[in-house]
Amino acid sequence: MIARLIDVVFISLKNADRLLADTLITISNTNYDWLVPVQEAMASVTPARIWLTSPELDTGLIGLVNCLRKELGGERIRCLMSPQSLFTDQLKRSDLVMNVDHHSENFGSYRSLTLTQEPDPVSEHAYLNVLNKGDLSSIAWIQAPPPSTPPPQNKTQCTVYYAPLNFRDIMLAVGKLSPDALPGDTGRSECVLGLEFVGIGPEGRRVMGAVPSKGLATHVDADPLFSWTVPSHWSMADAATVPIAYSTVRKSSILPILLHLCKILQGSLVCFQYLNLPPRLITP
Repeated sequence: MIARLIDVVFISLKNADRLLADTLITISNTNYDWLVPVQEAMASVTPARIWLTSPELDTGLIGLVNCLRKELGGERIRCLMSPQSLFTDQLKRSDLVMNVDHHSENFGSYRSLTLTQEPDPVSEHAYLNVLNKGDLSSIAWIQAPPPSTPPPQNKTQCTVYYAPLNFRDIMLAVGKLSPDALPGDTGRSECVLGLEFVGIGPEGRRVMGAVPSKGLATHVDADPLFSWTVPSHWSMADAATVPIAYSTVRKSSILPILLHLCKILQGSLVCFQYLNLPPRLITP
């Protein structure tokens, strides 16, 4: 019988009027002599309760009972965790599934309770990261501390409007590229995703730039040497395609060759690959 009063639940257990037949089987880690008796007891048509007990606490008895109770005839399974094997008449009358002896004749039980999940915090400062390398389903926004005031030395705080996804980010996220392969101490950072950004810097200046990592964020600390003012005739979306692509071409020292081979004209699209192949022109 169950009665509910406001937020309190009262459960009244009816004691058995008579003692049913019982089978007591001791579970051990040292041997599997108990396995066949358990199988035979569950297959028996006799309506006897099957008490699985163990004086040891590391036998996995609770997990075994939970599994067996899902099998045919499992409703007769009972668990008794008691170093002293206190198999008393009172215990049998209570007829509880889980019985855990807390070094006395007062038995308790273990319960698996679903905890209430707290809602995700709301924050103006966050960055994107992969919690488990190689598992894209673990990508999540991580709450970040507010930007420091004043900013770190030789850094400029920028609010990110566009955070391009670079091929290196994909390789890192799926686990194809190890963070140890990154230059300097970048691989030791808690987040290695994000190479470039476009946003608003001090005094409302539109800025595009490159960062070592943690660029997929709401705010970045940009190095003035690697950030530039977005031209007035560019949109921020246009600027988001420039920093790493342009820096890569400049770094590879092939810009004159690129211009010569492709005869690039204004409005042309160029596909640049990290291969030992000449660049190819893609007409709009």
